[in-house]
Amino acid sequence: MNVVEFDALVEPLRQKSVASLAEHGFALIEGRTATVAEVADLEKQLGVTLPETYKPS
Repeated sequence: MNVVEFDALVEPLRQKSVASLAEHGFALIEGRTATVAEVADLEKQLGVTLPETYKPS
């Protein structure tokens, strides 16, 4: 899955998150980006290597 495909799949969740913020005062998505160390730890735990486009710069 590339970034464009991922964005298309996640868009409905983004919309629900905005609606949740308006209605309940909190969002479903924090908008937090994982750190380089967190991504490295995840890759190690899962035994995978994520594409560079998915990693923080």
